[in-house]
Amino acid sequence: MLFQKSPKKEKKAAKSLKRTPFKPSSGKKKAKKSKPRMAPTKSSIQSEKVCYLCGAVRGGLNELKEHHCISGTANRRMAEKYGLKVWLCNHDCHIYGPKSPHQCKETSLMLHQVAQRKFEETHTREEFMEVFKKNWL
Repeated sequence: MLFQKSPKKEKKAAKSLKRTPFKPSSGKKKAKKSKPRMAPTKSSIQSEKVCYLCGAVRGGLNELKEHHCISGTANRRMAEKYGLKVWLCNHDCHIYGPKSPHQCKETSLMLHQVAQRKFEETHTREEFMEVFKKNWL
């Protein structure tokens, strides 16, 4: 008698089962609406596809990857628009190396400064600040 449910709770539980019947999943997921992507641009910093940090032309497991010099979701799009990106060896110079921009603040700052100088060749510093909201020089 101590563990018996009250009639009110039993009715409530029965109502909740009636309202939400089990619907098996169709297996299809709804596609998310995403913003249209901009066409990729060439790097305005480099003319050749070589690693910006070590100068290597690599292939295989350590292939070259694009690195946007200015990161962050909105800034990455703007870096793509203005071509502020460099080629880096994916494993050694881009991600895991001791001097990679993802591991070393000095390298990251250097790439920010290179990108800002390149942008300021054709624009003003005020325009850079308006677009990227930060000054690295």
